[in-house]
Amino acid sequence: MKTLTQKTFLLLLTLSLSISVIAYVCIWLFLPYTRENQAQQKTQQFISELRLSQKQESELLFINFMQQTRYDIFLLDGDKKAISPFTFTKITTDIKSENLYPFRFASGEEYILVVCYNDALSKEIKNAILQSVPWVAAITILLSAASAWIFSRYTTRPIIRINKIA
Repeated sequence: MKTLTQKTFLLLLTLSLSISVIAYVCIWLFLPYTRENQAQQKTQQFISELRLSQKQESELLFINFMQQTRYDIFLLDGDKKAISPFTFTKITTDIKSENLYPFRFASGEEYILVVCYNDALSKEIKNAILQSVPWVAAITILLSAASAWIFSRYTTRPIIRINKIA
């Protein structure tokens, strides 16, 4: 009957390790999508703030947004020319982004906010996850094995006693 305990142990160990691996893979896969969705929400909130402010008072808003989100931002004027969000003067830069947000300041001046999502933070997080895999794997294996062993012994003991009596 010890094979019953061993089979129960292996089943529980496999189940708990599988769940841990699936959870880690989900974190790895869905991290960029979550960040992008948050970026769009934050940008929409930022646009709402810009609509309520005057152009001359917007510099602090741009600085705060860039610091909080770590995104690179640019403005396009009515002629689709790149301008600095701080000085509102023309700049020479090649802007390639699909994230264009038209808006107007409270004074009525129309601009297009260009948000360039910086992948550096996502890459840092992914690298941190990769570096933690050995530690997490070791702890998961130890905890899964210990809990599977305790649970398999606890649940099969009454069955083994009944079998000996019979």
